Amino acid sequence: DILTTAFHPTAQSVLTARFNRAVWFGFMRFSRLLPARGRHFVLSWTMPVTVAGLLLFWLLGLLCGFALIYLPYISDAGAFASTVGRLGWGDAFYFSGLCLTSIGFGEILPGDALLRGVVIVEGMAGLLVVGVSIAYALAVFPVLPALRVLASTLNEETDGRVNAVPMVRRYLAADSAEALTARCRELATELRLLSEAHHTYPVLFYVHPKQAEQSFLRVLIVTQQLVLLLRYGVRRTDFATLVRDPRVVGLEASLIAVLRQLGNSLHLQVQPVTEVEEQRRLSAAYDALLQVLHEAHLRDDTQPTGAERQAYIRFQLVTEPYIHAYWANTGYTREELWGDYPPVLGTTAPIFDPNIADEPE
Repeated sequence: DILTTAFHPTAQSVLTARFNRAVWFGFMRFSRLLPARGRHFVLSWTMPVTVAGLLLFWLLGLLCGFALIYLPYISDAGAFASTVGRLGWGDAFYFSGLCLTSIGFGEILPGDALLRGVVIVEGMAGLLVVGVSIAYALAVFPVLPALRVLASTLNEETDGRVNAVPMVRRYLAADSAEALTARCRELATELRLLSEAHHTYPVLFYVHPKQAEQSFLRVLIVTQQLVLLLRYGVRRTDFATLVRDPRVVGLEASLIAVLRQLGNSLHLQVQPVTEVEEQRRLSAAYDALLQVLHEAHLRDDTQPTGAERQAYIRFQLVTEPYIHAYWANTGYTREELWGDYPPVLGTTAPIFDPNIADEPE
C-alpha cells in the first residue's frame, strides 16, 4: 500500500483510497450538523487530517503486523530475554512499538537469530514510512497554491460569472481573439497538470477550500461553460476562426480527457444518464445560453440549426456525469458552485461595449 501510494503514480491503492473516503465521509456527516460557514471550515481540515491520519494508519498497520509475528514467541524465554519478568501478549505490541520507533529501552531483547532479523526489518520499515510520509506531504501540498492561483485568476477573468461570458467579451471587445485562444491553450495545460496531480495523489480529491470559487470543481465548471460558449454558443459564421481554432478545440478535448481520467478514479462514482430525459432540459439550457449571448452582443437573434443544438446537447451529456460525480464528493451546494462570485476589488478590466456610443474606444 505504501509502495503504490507514494511510488507508483499510475496505480491506485485500494486500501489508501478506502481510508481517504472513510475520513471524508466522517467529516461530511459531522459537518451536516453545522451551518454553512462552520461546515466549510470543518471540511477544509479534511485533507490535512487525512494526510496525517494516513501516516498513523501505516504506522499502526506495521506495529500490529510485526506484533503478530512476535506474539507466538513472546512468552518463550529462549526467544526473548526480559528484565521485567514473564512477558504476555501486550508486551508483543509494546516491543513492536519500540522497534518501529527505534526507541529500544532494552528491557526486552530478542535471543533468536531470526527474530533479531525481524527486529531490524521493522526498524528500517519505521524509518522508511516516516521518510515516505514526509516526501508525500512535500509533493502534495505544493499543488494547493497552484490550484488557488488558477481558480482565483479564472474567477477574475470571468468577473466571477460561472458562464464565462465576461471573459469572452473582454477579449473580443479588444479584438484579441488570438490572445483568447492562447489562454485556452494555457488553461488546457493547467487542467492536465492538476488532473495528473489528482491521479498521482488521490487525497487531492478531498481538498475543500472554504470558498467554493477556489475549488478545482469550480475551475472544471467554468472551463466547461467556456467551451460551451466558444464551441457551441457563438455562431460559426461570425467567429469561424475562433470556433475552429486548434487551441479552442484542444481545450475541449483536454477537458473531456481530464474528466474521464478523474472519473476512472476510485474516488468518484460516475452515474450514467438517460439521454431521453436529459434532452428537453439541455435544450432549454441551450436556449437560455443563446439569450445570454444575445444580451452580451456575442450572437444575434438568428435561430440555431438542429445540428448546433444537438452538438451542444452531446457535449453536455459527455461532461455532466463527471461534473456531478465530483460534485457529490465535495460538500458544496449547487448554489455555491454554480453561483457568481464577483472579485473582491471589482472587475479588473472594464468591458467596453462597442455597441454603446458613449463608451470610450
